[in-house]
Amino acid sequence: MGKKAMGISMKELLSRYFHSAGEKPGTGFLALLICVGCILSLAALVGITVDVGWRQLWQSVDHADWVFALFVPVAVVISHVGYTLTYWEVARTTDGARLDLSDAFRIVTTGFEPLSPRGGYAVDVRQLTRRGLDEETAEKAVRLLGMLEYAVLAPLTLLAAVYMMASGMKAQAGLLPSWVIGVPVGAVLATGLLIKYHRDGRPENWWSLLRKHLDAIDDLLQLLKSWRQAPLAVFGMLLYWAAEIAALGGCIDVFGHRRGAVAVIIVGYATGYALTRRALPLAGAGVVEALMPFALNWVGYPLASSILAVIAYRIFNMWLPMIPAVISLRRLERDNNGPHTTREPRLNPVGASTR
Repeated sequence: MGKKAMGISMKELLSRYFHSAGEKPGTGFLALLICVGCILSLAALVGITVDVGWRQLWQSVDHADWVFALFVPVAVVISHVGYTLTYWEVARTTDGARLDLSDAFRIVTTGFEPLSPRGGYAVDVRQLTRRGLDEETAEKAVRLLGMLEYAVLAPLTLLAAVYMMASGMKAQAGLLPSWVIGVPVGAVLATGLLIKYHRDGRPENWWSLLRKHLDAIDDLLQLLKSWRQAPLAVFGMLLYWAAEIAALGGCIDVFGHRRGAVAVIIVGYATGYALTRRALPLAGAGVVEALMPFALNWVGYPLASSILAVIAYRIFNMWLPMIPAVISLRRLERDNNGPHTTREPRLNPVGASTR
């Protein structure tokens, strides 16, 4: 009987994992997600550390300059504020979204943590659908947000890579050209596909995922054309990336003692975050810890210092904000049960607002 109960429990657990996007997460399930995220992070770091050796790590700790760690929490808070401004402004591009700034901050804080197996994307869609949007419109708004993330980060990384090449800064072979060539080529390809997509009348027989991303580019262009909405959305995203990169830079300065290499940090950061933590399952737990140290090493930082910097960075930007994120999630779920959430959502596409 115990085995049967265990089998049912595992079946229910797997079902909740793969179909939890629209459900209220229980306390036990949240605890499980946090534990899984912690295990993945530790496993990735331990795997890299074994290869590097504990002696090198200890030497880096012994020579650490801890004063720079004081600035990292401030940068993390600023990054949350920046993303909140963008999130709020993007949500306002849809008619019918009932979202104030405080709710936007709670959703952003929750989405940055490993509180959903599908990442912050699922959190965003669930919360927006409970604030007046139908699921399709909510998904379009979230894709627009993701598109804006890369529309800001990619050009910054391109400029940083060009600066590094022009200044003769060393990096892993092929890394800088991949940014210098890849970003413009990607932009040209996306533009060509978008033009053909429009000329063909937005054909429904195109690959669904491709159509969704092309629609997101369309929505992004509409947003950027709006003088009322674009400045705050772009400013918020710039503030977010600048603060996140500053937070990582502060952690590097603690252990790496390499000052003023802003372009180097930008390229290392963007390379390590192949996908943003809102797009990755469990906020990228395990993935970021596995990739980021190598990305920093590829741009010239010692691997031992990079591992410690990433550990500190993830502690400050993911694990310490965990408590306020859980509180925010509970507050959001409690508000969702209030009377104001019973109104029917309005069906409007992203970017349809003429404000």
